[in-house]
Amino acid sequence: GRLCANSLPIAQEGRHRVARQARVGDHRHALRGTHLAEARATTNHAAPNYQVSIGAAKSTRDVLALLDIPDDTRFRQSFRSLNIGARQARFALGRLEDMADGSLERSTCWDDMMTLEHILPESPARLADWPPFTEEQHRSLRQNIGNLTLLRRVPNERSGNGPFGTKVKAYSASVLKITSGIAPYGSWTPDAVDKRAGWLADLAVKA
Repeated sequence: GRLCANSLPIAQEGRHRVARQARVGDHRHALRGTHLAEARATTNHAAPNYQVSIGAAKSTRDVLALLDIPDDTRFRQSFRSLNIGARQARFALGRLEDMADGSLERSTCWDDMMTLEHILPESPARLADWPPFTEEQHRSLRQNIGNLTLLRRVPNERSGNGPFGTKVKAYSASVLKITSGIAPYGSWTPDAVDKRAGWLADLAVKA
């Protein structure tokens, strides 16, 4: 279940801080494709013991340590190297577009006509069209957050698995900042994937 800060044996000010941090943690785990409850299960605390441990915490610091909420630096690093599935990528990229656009409302990226686009294709017609990438780099980077964006269905279908020079025309015409921002890259390389992943990670820290 969700953490109830009011039930913690710590001062009220500490409870407020824990509640705020838990919300940040939940949001960050959601962007990464996990949830705080699932992340807790990967720690050294089994679920029943976790509740007991929280109850035995004597201070705000104890509780925050048990929650293991990633700080900005750790979250940025993990998000930058994130390999993510299609469904979660759409959610994360949609939220990042809202941040890039400065919007507090859901942007056009939530439109049903928006599809997930792999800049370096999942299955390129010819890997030779993407000369900077080895087969190993293709396997490791094709699902990286830096290689993913959102694109309207028709341009996506037209660009398909073609080379970057063909696909970038659709990116430059996009209304989405996370997609039109790909156009200035002169070529798509492993370094470009990492650089864009870093930019998206910076947005994710603010989300």
